This record gives sequence, C-alpha cells and structure tokens, in this order.
Amino acid sequence: MVTLAGDWYTNGTFWAAMAVLVALVVGAATVWATLKANNPKLRLGYGLEFTTELLGHGSAGLTVTHNGVALSSPHVAVVTVTNEGRRDIVSSMFHNGDPLLFDLGGSVLGVLDVQITPSTGPVPFAHIVGATYGRVALDPCHLPRKQSIRISVVLDGPTSGIAPPRPLVNVDIRERKIPVMSMPSPFAAPMSPQVKRVLAAYFLTGFVFLLLLANETLFGKK
Repeated sequence: MVTLAGDWYTNGTFWAAMAVLVALVVGAATVWATLKANNPKLRLGYGLEFTTELLGHGSAGLTVTHNGVALSSPHVAVVTVTNEGRRDIVSSMFHNGDPLLFDLGGSVLGVLDVQITPSTGPVPFAHIVGATYGRVALDPCHLPRKQSIRISVVLDGPTSGIAPPRPLVNVDIRERKIPVMSMPSPFAAPMSPQVKRVLAAYFLTGFVFLLLLANETLFGKK
C-alpha cells in the first residue's frame, strides 16, 4: 500500500531535481547559442517579382525596338536578389568568380535598370549572357545583409518563370515567389548532428530526474 508524501513545495528532493533540470536547460541553450554565433547562416533569396507585356490589344501601330530591331512580343521583367542571411555575402563566395545566372525561360535581350535597397554602396553590375537565348547575369559583388537588388530586363516574349542559379560557396539559395525582406527565424536553420546529440543527452538526463522526482515526491512505502 502506498500513501502520498508531503507537500511538493516542502520536499528537498524536488527542489534539488529542479535545480539540476534548470542547469541542464541553461547548458543546452548556451551550447546552441554559441554554435549559432560561431556559424552564422548565409542565405540568398531570389525571385521573379513581376513580368509585364508592353504592347496590349489596343496598341496597334506601335512598335518597340531593341538595338534597332522590332520586337514581336516585348515584355519587361524584374528579377529580385536579396541577402536574407545574418552576415554579408562577399565576391569570393561566387563559385570560381563566375556570375550568378538566372534563366527566365525566354529570350532576354538587355538590362534596363539595376536598383539596390537600401541604396548604400556601389550598384552591382548585371548584364545579359547569350546572343539568342539570353540569361540574366549578376557579377561577383559585395552584398550586405538585408540588401536587395532589383534587375529590370526586356524580353521578346513572355517568361515561363525563373530557374535556380549556380550555387554560391557556403550560401543557401532559395527561390522566393514574393521577395522576403524580414529577418529569418533563427530556428529555421537545420541543426547539426553534434548539436542534436548534445540536446538529446541533456533532455534525456532531465527526463530521468523527473521520473525520480515523481517516485520520491508522490509515493512512499508505508
């Protein structure tokens, strides 16, 4: 037969176990924060902000030319590239010094404008690679954290979307349907196996102490 032990708030074993559990949680949080600080996340977001047809049904008799050549179906598209990470992306992170290439699935003819937000520092150089089936090229550059680049281009024909560019060195590249300017959650990045093992050990030890606490606090032999 078992009987309930004394009040939990007067039980010394309870408070000792709680102190150990708190120490384990604080230790796990310290390990996580240290690893995150030593390995800041690098992330680049890109997307096709919009595409617009220049000549509609009511534009009979109007002609749009590029370098003296009339376009049959002129369109304007805007490609957005944003540093969404927690530190700057530098030119040395471009693989072999090659530019980022964005394939819009159409015949890109030229760059109309390049803008940066916030408008501090030099404007990166963007151009078109390819004679008949052009792609948007962004040359290696310094991209401060939270800075966004908007590249306006002209096409002869509609675009079918945007293909992922060649990866950068140690930079996670993700397509964004709508450019994301907010701070990414620190919990979004996957944890390494080492961190998972440390956290698992902490919480397993805490679980064992809770079992001992329940046995000691709630029950006692008559």
